[in-house]
Amino acid sequence: MQSETLGREDEEGEEEWFRPQNKRHRTDTELLDASYGFCASELCGVCGVWCTCAPFSKEEETVDVESEWQTTPMAKQTPSDEKKHEGGQSHVCSFCGKQLKTPEDLRRHERKHTGEKPYACSYCNYRATTKWHATVHKRSHTGEKPYACKVCTLRFATKANLKTHERTHTGEKPYACSQCSFRSARIVDLKRHERTHTEEKPYACKVCTLRCKTKSNLKAHEGTHTGEKPYACSQCDYCSARISDVKTHERIHTGEKPYACSQCDYRSLRRSDVVRHEKIH
Repeated sequence: MQSETLGREDEEGEEEWFRPQNKRHRTDTELLDASYGFCASELCGVCGVWCTCAPFSKEEETVDVESEWQTTPMAKQTPSDEKKHEGGQSHVCSFCGKQLKTPEDLRRHERKHTGEKPYACSYCNYRATTKWHATVHKRSHTGEKPYACKVCTLRFATKANLKTHERTHTGEKPYACSQCSFRSARIVDLKRHERTHTEEKPYACKVCTLRCKTKSNLKAHEGTHTGEKPYACSQCDYCSARISDVKTHERIHTGEKPYACSQCDYRSLRRSDVVRHEKIH
């Protein structure tokens, strides 16, 4: 049909070129040589630049408008051009000057400075800076563990935790200390270990001047100020500010002694006891 072409002749025989359906007419300055037609151009929604693809010959002018609009190089050019604006690091944090790739990345990053936590848990007063963190936290209430180990029956709330667990089956320890032979399956363990070399203590108590190497140690210390002991033994009334202390204490009830001397048959429920014992050999 004549209406399906990109060009047509008017009553005086002059050619009048159009964009695809619902697009404006081309201006005289947009016309090329008379021996060529035009494929449609488009306006970039970010910078306002008109993008035009290569012209096509008159023999190709009677094509379906919709299919031409979807398949011309121009149709690919504008989205990629806008993606260039979107993907370029043009979104700058007003607090620290860091450049982010997208507006959403910028909003998420700036919450670290503002402390904004727009995502609230429907079960408790927990709030998160990202929807993903809120979703993962919610699973601590619901018990949802969508990620299953293919080797054993354990399931996990996050894919990252599953991947870390799977290394207990493979023995993989991809994270290596740069100063000694220590290797770990978890990067958090490597960072904690490296502080034994640097003596870095990044976690500061807000009440006193004490600084700690780990967040868990800081939380346990803060319990000495508040008196809070949230971790309780399941078999007696023992409570502690540190979950590790409770786990060690519970071995008194179970009789478990997981730490063994490398030179004799001595075993203990505490690693520190074994380290102290081995010094006598």
